[in-house]
This record gives sequence, structure tokens and C-alpha cells, in this order.
Amino acid sequence: TEIDTLIGVDIGSVGVGGGSIVTDDKIEVKGGGSDIWGSSDAFHFLHKTSNEDVSIEMFVEDLTGSAIHEWAKGGLMFRDSLAADSKHFSLFVTGSNGIANQWRSNSGGSSFNYHSTGTTSRNVWLKITKTGNKLQAYYKTGENNSWSPFGSERTISFSGNFYYGIAVTSHDNTKIAELTGNNFNERFLTGVDIGSVAVPGSSIVTNDNEIEVRGSGRG
Repeated sequence: TEIDTLIGVDIGSVGVGGGSIVTDDKIEVKGGGSDIWGSSDAFHFLHKTSNEDVSIEMFVEDLTGSAIHEWAKGGLMFRDSLAADSKHFSLFVTGSNGIANQWRSNSGGSSFNYHSTGTTSRNVWLKITKTGNKLQAYYKTGENNSWSPFGSERTISFSGNFYYGIAVTSHDNTKIAELTGNNFNERFLTGVDIGSVAVPGSSIVTNDNEIEVRGSGRG
């Protein structure tokens, strides 16, 4: 399965090392570190690499820990590199601040946040779609519900090979937070124009996982 090919690594300076346990029906990712915020991060990252357009999603059951911090975070991440100050675009559940879409558009630059304390952050589905340099976060609160956009689409220029997967930080360098969930899935969509076309084609994955493909050419 997709989750079996992910590799775990601690990013930045973490006081307590993280790790993961993956079975057929459960994902457990533990992470320490002071935060994913500011100009650099410290967390555990269960990840893989790609250079294609891809959409990732998972179901988050819970985020727990000993006296868990309100800004402990766990969820999905796209990342330009494994450096602590890398660009990234992420969608997290938090200790007690609801769901948070956070990103850093430039390496070593500032972090930005859109979050909703009124949105449930347990038993929730998370999704991020990357198409070119465009990234969009989504969530839903029921398996059969439609995906709802969370925050605005962001433009972040990643390198040819980027990283994506599950990130967890405890927001306390002496403690561990644990994200539990399942159903981590990835969908690749890479389009290319073949031959001589007057109008370039494109493809879109909608928030209901419908696929729209546009193309031109002479036949």
C-alpha cells in the first residue's frame, strides 16, 4: 500500500525522537520537536518523494500526548526539502485549536496560518492537492461527505523532487505527540500535451475527487 513506502525522519532539532507504526488498518506517528512554525521546524516526518502532480489524503482519528500543547500538530505535509527551514504547505489537526492550514512560501522565511477553532479536529478526513505550484487543502467530517476547501489556494514553487506525507510535532521539545488514523491514499495526475497543439491542455481534481481533463489538437 501507499503508506508502506513512506520513510520516517526527524526534521530539525528534536529533544525526543519520533517514529511510526503502520499496520493494515492503523497508522500511528509519534513526533517531538518545538514546533512547525517561524523560520524553521522541528518534528517527525513520515514521507516519500515525487516530481508529479499528486493529491494525498488520510483519516485522522486522534492526536494525543502527555499534557498535550494546544498547538501540537499532526497531519499532511508537502515539503520542498528535509532542511529545517524548508518551504512547506500543510494541513494539521491541533491540540485544541481546531484544524490549521500552515505554510512557508520561502526557505527560511516566515510561516503563515489559517485555522478554525470551530472545526472538529478529531475523526476528520484531511486532503491536500498539488497541481504544478498550486496547493489546496480540504477536509470533511464524514466518509461519504463531500470535500470542503479549507483556506485559500496557495502558490509555492517547489524543486523538481519534493517530499510529502505525515508530519507530527508536540510543540514541546521534552514530549511526544501521537497521531492515529488510517486510509492514507495518494493519487497521481501528470498531464502533458502531445504533438502540436494551439491551446495547451490541463487537468483538475475537484473537491469531490472528480477529474476534469481539457485538451485540444486536430484529431
